[in-house]
Order: sequence, then structure tokens, then C-alpha cells
Amino acid sequence: FNSFGILKEYLESMPIINKDLTIYVQNPNTEINEALVLENLKGKGWIKIVFDKNCVLRSSLYAISLNGINKLVIIEGGRTSYSSKDGAVILDNGNQHGISITDCKDVYVHSININCKNWGIKVDRSRLRTRNVDFGQTYCAIELNENCIAYDGDSVGNCGDFVRAKTGSIFTYGASANGICP
Repeated sequence: FNSFGILKEYLESMPIINKDLTIYVQNPNTEINEALVLENLKGKGWIKIVFDKNCVLRSSLYAISLNGINKLVIIEGGRTSYSSKDGAVILDNGNQHGISITDCKDVYVHSININCKNWGIKVDRSRLRTRNVDFGQTYCAIELNENCIAYDGDSVGNCGDFVRAKTGSIFTYGASANGICP
């Protein structure tokens, strides 16, 4: 596929996927200005989205939007450690957000840079695990609304708020032996 829109149409044509699915996003040697949107996918197995470590994804509203997915979704960006400067980057056009997760069973985001003006990851009624994410200058790294459960380890950032947990949401943070707390 040469666009996220075509990929979305293809996956929506068969919303029950009973196998593991890996999506590799290769570096096009230019910024990607199209949002990656996946909705209403069900079945057994997982969906893994692997960004080339040199990819730059610039959002319009949300760079990645996951809605109503009843499978494990893994997003990885090739960042090598909590203190490294490498890995795929999600940016905005001045006042937008990184990742939106709504009504998803389980999402794991790791080894990626998210440097957006407002939210890094905004979550509604979902379960989120993050690890080794650099939230840069994002105002609020993780916002949890309406009964979310989230875990983070070894993520960093110079954020106004690292996490906001609202309306019954739970957040747990831990660091590896050599990790650091934000």
C-alpha cells in the first residue's frame, strides 16, 4: 500500500482478522502528512505497526487514531533506549496531538518519539501500555479519560503534565533498573 487511506479501506473490507498482522511503515525520505486511522477491527491475533526509525509522521489532528479495535495493537518506532535521540518521530503542525485511542482492548506503544503541542497519547475507555517513549515538549504526555488502565516504564519528556487520569482511570509507572522517571 502506498497510503494509509488505502490500507484502511482494505482492512475495513474484512474487519474480522483471525491472524497476526504486521504493517511496516518504510521511510519515504520525506515527512508523512497522512494520518494512520484504524477502526472496528476484530478477531484473534495482533496488529503490529512498525515505523522505520527514520520516519517522520506529521499530524493533521491526530497522527495515529485507533478506534474500536478488539485486538492487541503494537506501535513501535525503533528508538534504542530511554536516553537515545533516534527512532521514528510523531510531530504536529503547531497545535495538534499524537495518538488517539478509543474503545480499544489493548494498545502497546514503545520506542517512539512523540513531540506534539497538546496530547502525546489521548485515551478513552481503553487499556494502554507505553515504554521507552520520548514525549519531548508535549504539554500532556498521556491523558486517560473514562475508565482507562495505563502502565508506563522508562518514558521521558519535558511535559507540562506527564499524565492526567480522569473518571475512574488508573495509571501505574515503573522504571527498569537503569531507567529514569519523567
